[in-house]
This record gives sequence, C-alpha cells and structure tokens, in this order.
Amino acid sequence: MSEFSVSYHIRLAEGIDAQRLLRQAKAAGIVFGPANGWLTFVPYPGLSAYRSAGEARFADYLSNLTGRPVLYYCYAEDHGWSFALADSVRPLVQFACWWDPQPAVERDQFDLLALAPFAATEALEPLLRPFNHEEATRTKPAVRFGELLGLPAYQWISPDLAQDHTQDLL
Repeated sequence: MSEFSVSYHIRLAEGIDAQRLLRQAKAAGIVFGPANGWLTFVPYPGLSAYRSAGEARFADYLSNLTGRPVLYYCYAEDHGWSFALADSVRPLVQFACWWDPQPAVERDQFDLLALAPFAATEALEPLLRPFNHEEATRTKPAVRFGELLGLPAYQWISPDLAQDHTQDLL
C-alpha cells in the first residue's frame, strides 16, 4: 500500500492557544504536538470549512483563524508531493513536485525565503527540484522536508484516516 498523507501545521507563538481556537471554530479533527514550534492538525473530511476551501486553501482558513503561519503538506508516495504556506503577511506560497507520469515541478507561487523562519533554506533547496520516481523513492524528499521543519506528525495521516481510524492514529 502506498502512502497518501495530508496534514496542516500551525506555527505556534507565545500566548497563542491554537488548540483553543480550533475548538472555538468547531474545527473537528486530530491534533498532534505541539513539538518544535508546530501543532499538527488533521481535519475530518466532513468539516465544512475543509470541504469548501479545498486542501491548499484550507491552510489560508487556518491561518486566518489562528493569526499564525500554516503549512499544508501533501505526500502521494507513487506520484509526488506538495506544500503550501499560508501567512497573513504574504501571499500563499506553493510548491509541487510530481514524478508520475514524468518529473515536473510547479513553482509559480513559490518563494524559498518564506521558509527561512522555519528551517535552513540551503538544506531545503535541494529537495525542491524535479525527481524521477526511482530517485524520489530512494531519497524521500517529502519526508526529509518534514524532518527539516521538525513537523510533529506528517506521515501516514490524512483526513480520511483521521476520521475512519482515529484510535489507530492516537
């Protein structure tokens, strides 16, 4: 079985209780962390704000809700990976790398410096290029990206898994 993961990561700050804000907004899902300055949130797929916003744009919703930067992370092991960084002080930053059917990168709305507050850009940059399927399987750029940012949870989690297998994830 191939991994398919989708998660949202709220950058925490002093005096911000992101979990309380999620509860107040009735944002149903699972929370992991906090750890390394991040709180991972995996919404249940039935959450109306998630359904109406769409995956990457839901990061905008969470950023507006919490007043904090939010990273959307998506990994489809056999196909590619992507992320979006939503922050009220800058436009949405997006990146996608696909190796199926052929290597391609989408960087139209990408700014490497937007990631500088979270990890060393010189360590991230080699991960943000085209990979073929064999190289991606061997080097796992999406997994390495999550490690470098210090995300609390980002592998083998998704809205469907959160709702259907909550106890297994906890």
